[in-house]
Amino acid sequence: MIKIKKIYIILSVLFSLFITIPVFAAELSVISQSSEIGLNNEFEINLFISSKNENINAIEGKIIYPIDLLEIKNIYDGDSVMSFWMEKPSLKSESYISYSGIIPGGYSGKDGKIFSIVFQAKKEGFGDIEISDAKLLIDNGKGTESKTKISNFHFTISGKNKEIKILKNNKDNKPPESFVPQIAHDKNIFNDKWFLVFVAQDKDSGIDYYQIYETSKKILPKYAEWMTAESPQILTDQKLKSFIYIKAVDKFGNERIEIIPPKNPQKWYENYIFWIIISILILIIYALIKKRQNNKI
Repeated sequence: MIKIKKIYIILSVLFSLFITIPVFAAELSVISQSSEIGLNNEFEINLFISSKNENINAIEGKIIYPIDLLEIKNIYDGDSVMSFWMEKPSLKSESYISYSGIIPGGYSGKDGKIFSIVFQAKKEGFGDIEISDAKLLIDNGKGTESKTKISNFHFTISGKNKEIKILKNNKDNKPPESFVPQIAHDKNIFNDKWFLVFVAQDKDSGIDYYQIYETSKKILPKYAEWMTAESPQILTDQKLKSFIYIKAVDKFGNERIEIIPPKNPQKWYENYIFWIIISILILIIYALIKKRQNNKI
């Protein structure tokens, strides 16, 4: 009887411990090849998401790092599980990187890469690269926030020349993948003006920037006056009579250009080239008539 009571007490204690431990459905983790970094060397960290039981369709947060020890050399999102960036990973101040994005249909799996950062070690010491203000939303139509476990990265920088080889992103000669821009308008956005929505993917180095060019010409001129753009982008031609060229450029300068034809093409009489031709013909006819009259004289 005493043994049974002891077993019951032990099981009760274990059960109480179990039910008080929070259950995490998803995890965000910062991972690198090594936690020991050589002074002045570059190393890469990766932000991963793992989720077993839930589909995560929205992620936002910050990556904080010690600015006295580390300097950011580059940020890559080319092979990210994120399909649409609301805010591409970028340096918002001297000490943190901010990001937010959407995964249509959600993500469920292990070690899905969100993005990676290349740092350079500036000074000997030790510190942490931390995930802050993280929020993961479940793909359930309600915007429910997932209980998320956070795993930060602790590192040591020493004078020993312990170089970490960065295997990825050294070369990219492929253009971004083909994408489909969309024209839209909404009375609640941009005062009901027409705007352009677009997103491109580049699995090697990531998209660096976009440019847009609106013109009445069907053929893109050699020296087009491109304008830097971000999605969503208000269109200059609100009558939608122009061809719209959208250029996506990756971090190695490779380009992909997509074209949207005019939604409301110009009528034949609205084309200034037509009137130029008519004017030239009238001048030619007038000159011929004048010449004939002069010859008769």
